[in-house]
Amino acid sequence: MAHLFDEYQKQIVEIFRTTDNKYESHLKAHPILRRMASDDEVIFEVFRRHMLAPNFFSTKRCTPDFQLTLWDEPECFLFVNFFGPNAEKNTEVSYSTMHHHDDYLLSTINAKGEGYTSLIFKQGYEIDKDNASANVALDKFVPHSPGHIEFIDCHTAHTIFYPETTTMTYGLWSTFYPTSRMNKIKNSSVVQKNKKWIKKALEVTKFNVRNVGVAQYREDYFYPENGQLKFLEGQVLPKNGDHFTQNFFNIAQQFLNFSDFEFLKKIYGDMKKGNLEDSDNAIEWIEKSIERETIDRNYDSYNMYVPKRNVPIEEYKKVYNF
Repeated sequence: MAHLFDEYQKQIVEIFRTTDNKYESHLKAHPILRRMASDDEVIFEVFRRHMLAPNFFSTKRCTPDFQLTLWDEPECFLFVNFFGPNAEKNTEVSYSTMHHHDDYLLSTINAKGEGYTSLIFKQGYEIDKDNASANVALDKFVPHSPGHIEFIDCHTAHTIFYPETTTMTYGLWSTFYPTSRMNKIKNSSVVQKNKKWIKKALEVTKFNVRNVGVAQYREDYFYPENGQLKFLEGQVLPKNGDHFTQNFFNIAQQFLNFSDFEFLKKIYGDMKKGNLEDSDNAIEWIEKSIERETIDRNYDSYNMYVPKRNVPIEEYKKVYNF
């Protein structure tokens, strides 16, 4: 029997499949995102499915926070993000490197939590690679309050800042290319399975690979320093830390109030019998959840202040005078 989550997925994917204008597709999907955000049973089902996935608890993360994929279809894909405060609860520091997402459009909703703030820049920019600098105009400062939906256009840089409390967001992505006959061809199983060699062959012949959906995906990254915006060719990431499983169950217990104890007892029993893999001491945290023992957020082994990534907002103010 299909879950309500599957019905939401079907509705959104159908919108993107049948609507040529992807900006219109995002607008049409916003009411469904709102319904998903207001229904805890949706995220509970996402957690259940991920807990049953092979090797899920072997995951490593570079921060205590994490992202889960709800679906990844040719027409669009949806993630849920959980991110919380740094250990000092300092909200005046950027959470990640300032960046854009190439040809992708993004609708993001603050689905749960008190929210966070972001800077969104104007579309397009200039790069001076010789001086590793960039010219990117600021558009707006955005408070992402509960239930707020923000649409971010392609080639539009943005950066978010650490929230004061844990926040959950849904991120709905698509390219801006219209649904067309060529789009349907590119999404065929043959093209999807053979993207690598198709891309190489088309590069040799100088054909426009975008036309058959073999994306030339590029992200540029930026950071402010001493009143100037600097350019980065790659994202700056901290080293992967430990304690993903503990932090996963911290979110489930303390933030979501996940209380499907019958499900937890079942996977606990399956792990005990060896029918389900126990990795990263998952069985220990499942047991704590069943026993209602408080599971804390674990910051150990994570670097929460990485240069060029976690930048004080004052550095942005030096560039943009806001």
